[in-house]
Amino acid sequence: MRIVLCALALCGALNGFVCAQESVRPEVTALLARMPPFLRTLKLPPVIWHDLPAGTARGGEKSDLGLELWVPKGADMADIFCHELAHIQQDRHPAMARRFLEFRHDQPATQEKIGQIWLAVMRANNGELEPPYRLDGAAWAAINELKFPRRRADDLHALTKSIEYWAVSVELAFLAWKDGDMKRLGAHLSEEEAAFLAPLFP
Repeated sequence: MRIVLCALALCGALNGFVCAQESVRPEVTALLARMPPFLRTLKLPPVIWHDLPAGTARGGEKSDLGLELWVPKGADMADIFCHELAHIQQDRHPAMARRFLEFRHDQPATQEKIGQIWLAVMRANNGELEPPYRLDGAAWAAINELKFPRRRADDLHALTKSIEYWAVSVELAFLAWKDGDMKRLGAHLSEEEAAFLAPLFP
């Protein structure tokens, strides 16, 4: 494990974003440079970088220690880094995420549907809420109809908490922006949600 401290004791701007300490791990600098402006300019907490062997699982977490990344050798961490920055952004500037969540996630009808989905998950998984989810076709049809942010067909992470709904949405927008295809956000977001995120990724 190697630890890179960012933005605990600020030392000025670097290539348009704020970082700390004289020696910043180059991979962190490179990841920040790839982020959209509203994330790139955040003052980072400590970044704990866990080097892992190639082929192991990637991971990220905003913890009490800071921003932790589990990085297999040669892995691209940009999407996970973006997801964790979205959590930090929401902590520091909650009004943006709050406005986004008001479009759909926080509406009573949506909350009722989310509750029904988790009830179906519990019934199908002997009370467990962890993946893999053994759901029948009707349950998956209800999930598809809701059209919520999903990174994979079986990904329910965005429905666990409002903060994850926001972070997964930002992550999907980042991937669409990176690929130059923002229109595809319509597959997993409402028109209002997609229109809200689009200007954040110029």
